[in-house]
Amino acid sequence: MKARVSWHLSIFLMFLFSLFILQGCGGGSGGSSSSSPAPTQNGNVSVTLTDAPGLEYDHVWITVKDIWFHTSNAAGPQEAGWLKYPLSSPATIDLVDLTNGKMANVFTSLSLPVGNYQQIRLFLASTEDPLVVNPNPPAGQSVALKYNNEVDLQVNSSSYQAPLTIPNPTHGIALFGSFQVTAGGALHLAIDFNAGEDVVKTISGLNPEFILKPRLAYFDLDNVGAIAGAIDPSVIQSSTVTNGGFNFVIKAEELNASGTYHIIRRYTTTASDGTFVLYPLPASTSGKTYDIVLRGRNVDTVIIKSVPVTKGTTPQNATSLGPAILMNYDNTEYTANFSGPVSPTGSWSSFCQTLPGTDEVPYEIRLRHVNPYTGKFEDPIELSTGPISVGTYNNGSAITLTAKNPAEGLGGYKVALDAYQFTRAYTANITGQPGQQNVPIAPVSLSAQQGPNTLSGQLNVPAPNLGLDRGYILASRDGIIVDAINAGAGGTGIMASGGAYSFALPGGSASSPLPGAFYALHAIGWKIGSKLTTLSVAIPRVADLRTGSDTVNLDMLKVVP
Repeated sequence: MKARVSWHLSIFLMFLFSLFILQGCGGGSGGSSSSSPAPTQNGNVSVTLTDAPGLEYDHVWITVKDIWFHTSNAAGPQEAGWLKYPLSSPATIDLVDLTNGKMANVFTSLSLPVGNYQQIRLFLASTEDPLVVNPNPPAGQSVALKYNNEVDLQVNSSSYQAPLTIPNPTHGIALFGSFQVTAGGALHLAIDFNAGEDVVKTISGLNPEFILKPRLAYFDLDNVGAIAGAIDPSVIQSSTVTNGGFNFVIKAEELNASGTYHIIRRYTTTASDGTFVLYPLPASTSGKTYDIVLRGRNVDTVIIKSVPVTKGTTPQNATSLGPAILMNYDNTEYTANFSGPVSPTGSWSSFCQTLPGTDEVPYEIRLRHVNPYTGKFEDPIELSTGPISVGTYNNGSAITLTAKNPAEGLGGYKVALDAYQFTRAYTANITGQPGQQNVPIAPVSLSAQQGPNTLSGQLNVPAPNLGLDRGYILASRDGIIVDAINAGAGGTGIMASGGAYSFALPGGSASSPLPGAFYALHAIGWKIGSKLTTLSVAIPRVADLRTGSDTVNLDMLKVVP
């Protein structure tokens, strides 16, 4: 049954993305071009890719096609002024391999006009398009890829290649920030993926499928440093340590701008011997420190405070945490999931704990995206009930760890929800007991940072009625699914014969525009039990919420007779 779902989604998305291209909605094509006159002074920019750990997967393959640059953070993908750099041959990269400071060089010595750039768009090949890569297996892969972007994992002890859907690849994945290109200068940027958290499982069972919800960041490699350490291998699960810890994640955290909670600057995982490197980490000549959070399954969390990072250090000469850290084995997990859908369904959830003390604020211990179709986790999340072992950096010497109960209590977590262009909100704190299953998390609705504006319209289903009883309407922006409406049975039900739909999404007004508030809108419907014989998609449309609400009608088309 799941394979059939993959098949109909593939047909739908091939149709969808080809329509985007035909309608001129942007894309990763063309040579180095711009609507501006040819510049007289240029600098060189190189771009590498790196990743945080994807511990549940054997491989996460993506196929990179183009990169675009713009001097305005308000420019939409259809607007003028983009500098476009396609690869002569698309590059297929395994994100899982890019941990502990390892990087993939993708774009080298791009010639950019002098100026201040505020937006990058990275373009991946559509998953459902014909393979654009060499049909031979890539390095590290025993079989040829099935999709341009795919997740390889073990399902019931068998290897499985699952499609990794890229929402609206013709608009690219947007990164916002600011970097300066100087005459004759050389700039080295690293774009950071997070396969462990931003690859979202959407269908459970023997044949899972995945969506990439990329919250990308980039680093200037001339202003970074490295921190290195190790977890004592005696606690790591192996053939000889069968009850050890596993799926270790190491995070460098610092306070957010308001000082109210910690945010993540870099993730990594351990090598087989327990060693790890956090690189690249933003650094400065005046000095910068991070708190390092070490987390794993079946072990208590460790927090090491005030670890310095020095600008210019690399994985080869990193700041050392000192002797290997002995984490406490503690198999006392419970699982949790939302009792109902969160809003918007494109949200992600951070599970935070706070050290005791009046000056302490929450640390992010775990993070997971909700399924954008259901607004809940596809699989319940596992949470530890153990104490936190806390120590302070000791100039490379052994660190003394002290067990402390979090302010939320043993097994207690402060649960935060975030979404693209929405304001963070907190649910009621949760607490679980060892072995407890599916502790309920109260869902919340987030508020738009600006707006919200209404994106509404009519879903038109052709006559004679196709008998559609399942389906979704999806709104995405800058490569991320923001929200989805269940239009089938159990939802609004309008997929059966048509009807009105409405989203409330971040947008602007005439007096206070919201730059870049373009939303790609599309829909898919099918008949339960007849996915291969009754499949319908809507002609994709683009809504403009920059200065107000918008109305977009969607016309369903029967594409499988």
